[in-house]
Amino acid sequence: MKHVLRQFTHSPGFSALAVLILAIGIGANVAMFSLVHALLLRPLPVDRPAELVSVYNGDKVRKDLYRGVSYPNYLDLRGQVRSLSGLAAFTIAMVGVADGADTRRVFATLVSANYFAVLGAPPALGRAFRPEDEDPTTAARSIILSHSYWQRSGADPNILGQLLKLNGHSFTIVGVAREKFTGASILISPDFWVPLGQSDLLTNDFFRDSGEKLTERRSHKLMLCGRRAPGSTLEDVNAELGVISVRLADAFPDANRDFIFTAGLVPRLGVSTAPENQAPDGIPSFLLSLSVAVLLIACLNLANMMLARGTARRKEIAIRQALGGTRAQIVRQFLAEGLILSLAGGALGLLIAVWGMSFLVATVVALVPFNVSLDVLPDAWVFAVTLLFCVLATAVFALGPALKTSRTELVSDLKEQGAEDRGSVVRGWRSLLAPRNLLVLGQVALSLVLLAIAALFVRSAFQATNAEPGFNAGASVIVQIDPSLVGYDEKRGRQIYTQLQQRLGALPGVEAVGVAGTVPFSEMALTRRVRAGGGVSPNEAPANTFFNVVNADYFKSLGILLRRGRGFSEAEMTAGEVASVAVIDESLAGKLFPDQDALGRYVEIVRGDAAVADGSFRIEKRRKEEATLNRPLLVVGIAPKIRRSIFDDGTAGLLYVPLGLEYQSTGHLHVRLALKPGSAEEEAILATIRREIRALDERIPVLRLMTLQQFFLASPDLGLVRATAALFSTFGLAALFLAAIGLYGVKSYLVSRRTREIGIRMALGATRRGVRWMILRQGVRLVGLGVALGLPLAILAGKLLSSALFQVSAFDPVVLLLVPLLLSAVAAVACWVPAVRATRINPVEALRAE
Repeated sequence: MKHVLRQFTHSPGFSALAVLILAIGIGANVAMFSLVHALLLRPLPVDRPAELVSVYNGDKVRKDLYRGVSYPNYLDLRGQVRSLSGLAAFTIAMVGVADGADTRRVFATLVSANYFAVLGAPPALGRAFRPEDEDPTTAARSIILSHSYWQRSGADPNILGQLLKLNGHSFTIVGVAREKFTGASILISPDFWVPLGQSDLLTNDFFRDSGEKLTERRSHKLMLCGRRAPGSTLEDVNAELGVISVRLADAFPDANRDFIFTAGLVPRLGVSTAPENQAPDGIPSFLLSLSVAVLLIACLNLANMMLARGTARRKEIAIRQALGGTRAQIVRQFLAEGLILSLAGGALGLLIAVWGMSFLVATVVALVPFNVSLDVLPDAWVFAVTLLFCVLATAVFALGPALKTSRTELVSDLKEQGAEDRGSVVRGWRSLLAPRNLLVLGQVALSLVLLAIAALFVRSAFQATNAEPGFNAGASVIVQIDPSLVGYDEKRGRQIYTQLQQRLGALPGVEAVGVAGTVPFSEMALTRRVRAGGGVSPNEAPANTFFNVVNADYFKSLGILLRRGRGFSEAEMTAGEVASVAVIDESLAGKLFPDQDALGRYVEIVRGDAAVADGSFRIEKRRKEEATLNRPLLVVGIAPKIRRSIFDDGTAGLLYVPLGLEYQSTGHLHVRLALKPGSAEEEAILATIRREIRALDERIPVLRLMTLQQFFLASPDLGLVRATAALFSTFGLAALFLAAIGLYGVKSYLVSRRTREIGIRMALGATRRGVRWMILRQGVRLVGLGVALGLPLAILAGKLLSSALFQVSAFDPVVLLLVPLLLSAVAAVACWVPAVRATRINPVEALRAE
C-alpha cells in the first residue's frame, strides 16, 4: 500500500486529473441513483411500510375508470373488512391560511380520525385526531401541522392549543407530525392535516365533487389506505373486498352498481383514485443511461491514461519481474492503484452529487404549486452504491491496462531507452486500431451522443420559450384570486369578480378585463366530457375536452378573434337568468360535428370523470359517473384553436361557458393594456392593480399578480422543459470536458514520452510546423472517426427521445452541424496544446533525456 501511495506522490498531476475525471463520472451516477432511490425505492417514513395498501373503487365494465369512495361506503368497508387491521380515508383540498394581513394558498389533507394510527406515524407533538373530530356534525375544529410548517413558523414548543385560520375559520392546533412524514405519498407534502368532519367547510371548487355533502353516498371524494392484518396477503384482501363490493352493490345499487373495491400498492408520487404504475417511466431510466454513459466515458478516458502511464513504466515492471515479481502481483498493484483513485474520486463525486441534486430539487420544487418532500441526502444505500460504482469503475479502467502492461518482453524492455513508447512509432491508419486509440474513439463517439442530446433539449427549450400561443394578448397583466380561501361563498365571490372587473376596467390604459377559471399556460386546467346534443349521435362516446368559465370580455382581453358567431353577452354573466349557451373551438367542433356546421347546434356535458390538473405535475380527482346530463348548451360561437400549455397543440378541443352558467371561486383576471408589451409602464401598473384590489376588499387573497410575460415564464411546463434542458446540458458538458481532458492528458503524456524522438527529428532538420502537424495529425484522425461513429448513434438517441422534445426533430440540422463542429474544435485545441509544447523542446536537452 505504501508503494501504491508513493506512486501517486511521484505523479501528482496524473493523480489529481484521474480523481477529477472519476469524480465527474461517479458523481453523475450517484446523483441519478439518489434521485431514483428517493422517488421509487426509499420506503415511506412510517412503521412497517410494506404492510400498507391502497383501496381503489374501479368500474367492472370500464376497466380504466376509477372513482373515489364515499364516506358512507368507507364506514361500511371499515366495519366489515377483517383482512385489514385498519382502514383510513383521506382527500386533499386547497385552502387559504392567514399570513398576517395576507392569505396564502396551500394544500391540506382531510383525514379520518385513525389516519395516523393506520399509517403508523403518531405525531411528534400533541395528539392525533379523536373519533369525534371525524364526525361531520361536530363543531370542534382541530388541526395537525406538518413538521416542516412548524419549523418554518418558528418551531414554537408551546404551539399546541394555539389557533390557525384556514379559509377564514379558526382551527385549534392539537399536534405536530413527526419529521419527514408526508402522509400516504412520499412526494407531496401537505402543510396541514384536518379531520374529515370539516370537509364540507374547507373543500373549494378546486377539488369539489359536484357539490354533494360528505355524508351522501353519491359523494365519491375519498381515497383509502389500509394496513394488512397479521398473516393476510394482498390476495386475501382483494378476495374479501370483492365479497363486500357485491354486498354494497345489492344494498345501494344507485351508488355502487358496476363498481368493485380492490387493493393495490400505495402510490408513491402523488394522490389519485386510480392505481399508479409502480414501474419507473422512461425518464429516470434514460437519465440513468446517460449517467452510465458519462461514467463509461470517464473510464475509457482513465483507461487510456493508465495505458500511457503503463507504457512509461514498462522498464520498471521488467526490472521487478527480473527480480522475481510475478505477473499477478503486478496486476494487483495496478488494481490497488485504480481502486485508491476510484475511492478518492467517489468521495469527491459523492459531494458533487449531493450538491447537484440539492440544486436540482430546489429548482424543480420552485416549479410546482405544492410542497414537495424529496429527500436526496445520502443514506446507507447511496453510500453502498457509491462504493459499488468505485469498484466497477476500477474493473473497467484498471483491469485491461493492468493485464496489458504486465505482459512484458523482458529482454527488450530492460534494454529500452528511458521507457520510450514503442507504440509511438506505428504509422498510418493502422495506429487507429491500437487499444489506446480505440478507447479515444469510444469516448469521442459517446461524447458526441451526449452533446447532441443536450443540444436537442436546449433547442426544445428555445422553441418552447418562443411558442406561438394562438392568440395576441398584447401588453397584459394576470391576476389570480380565490375568494373562497377567506370563507366567501358563491354570492360574495360573484360580486367580487364583477366589482373588480369594473374597477380595473376604469383604470387609464386598460382596454379590457377578462375573467376566467383558467388562462393559457396556468398550472391548472379543467376538463369535461362532452357530446353532441339535440339528438345528434346520442349514443356516441363523449369526447374529452378542456373547459373554461369566462366572462363577456374574455375573448377581447386575450385577443382571440372568433371564426364565426358571437361571444357571450353581459346578461349571460348573471347566474340562472339566461339560456345555456357555449362557445367551442374548431377542434371540438370537428370532433362533435364532423362535416357539419357546429354553429347553432347543441352540446351536452356528461357529468363525470372530469379532472383537475396542474400542468406537468398532475394531481387528478375523478368525478363520479352520472347518468344525468346538463341541459343542452347552444353553440353561439366558434373560436380558433389556442395552446393551453407548452405541450398542448390545441387538438383536444376547448369548451367555453359563461360565468352565469357555472361558478369557479379560483379565477384569473386578464387585464389587457393599451401599451407596448415589455414596456416599463406594463410593470408599473401592477402596484396600481394591487391597490384597487385592496381598496375593494383587503381580505381578497391575491395569489398571483404579474405581467403575461412573467406568467408565461413561470409556467410549470416551461420550467420543466428548461430544467430538463439544463440537466441534459450538464451531462453533455461533462462529456465534452471529459473528452477534452482525456485527449489532452493522453497527448501530453505521449509527447513527454517521445521527447527523445522529437529532439532527434528536430536535430535532423524537422521544422516546428512539421512536428506540430505530426503530433496533431493522429488526434485529428481519431476525432474525425469518432464523430463519424457518433453521429448515427446521436440520431438514434434523438429519435428515441422525440416524444419529449418540443417542435424539434432528431434530424435537426442546427444540432447535427454545430455539435460535431463544437466537439471537433474542443478536441483540436486539446491536441494542439501538446503539439505546440512539443515544438519548444530543445534538441540538445532532448538527446540527453532518458
